[in-house]
Amino acid sequence: IDPQYKEFDILYSFGYLPFDFTSKEYYHTAEQLRQSPNFYKYFPMGDEVDNMALFIHSDSFQIEANRRKLINHHTNQKLLPEIAGFIVNTLNQYKINDRSKYLQLYASILLTDKPSSKEKGWMDEIFFNILFNAIKTSAPTIDGDETDLSNVKIKDVKVDIPLDKIGLSHIKWFYWHGDNHEEIIDAAYSSDKLDLYKWNIN
Repeated sequence: IDPQYKEFDILYSFGYLPFDFTSKEYYHTAEQLRQSPNFYKYFPMGDEVDNMALFIHSDSFQIEANRRKLINHHTNQKLLPEIAGFIVNTLNQYKINDRSKYLQLYASILLTDKPSSKEKGWMDEIFFNILFNAIKTSAPTIDGDETDLSNVKIKDVKVDIPLDKIGLSHIKWFYWHGDNHEEIIDAAYSSDKLDLYKWNIN
């Protein structure tokens, strides 16, 4: 990674917000984070408002002299994939050991968007795509998790439909559904994220 201070360990951490999925307020909480600086080197980098429902700190980021922005530097190019991999590994550990934290972190990644600025496109392959590819390997459903996303549908109807009774036992309902979860559903429906289909009574 070739950090600036080679005699010291590289430190990094990440955080996300504990959403209350029973309330629509969870999205306002995520939106506040998406509109705030998402990268820190002890202090927030004011220009790194990157549409992420996550925040990340490292003492080894290479940043502009005014401390407001990450720079396209070989250290960051090696460090960001490591951090993305750590987030993915944490997600996978939560999937095994802590369902609640798994859902919180999965939703945080799902609600994250790539920065709108083209000058930050260098971060796509080495950071954002790693996160988005990770959530495409499995989706939380009402009955657990499903690795084949073609079998996961967004429940777009309020009545309960016993899928196994109508010959669709292989189909699983996406975990989030209903009016409280419109933003997560929209993200899951997006072709840039999970590309799930919405199913109603028809």
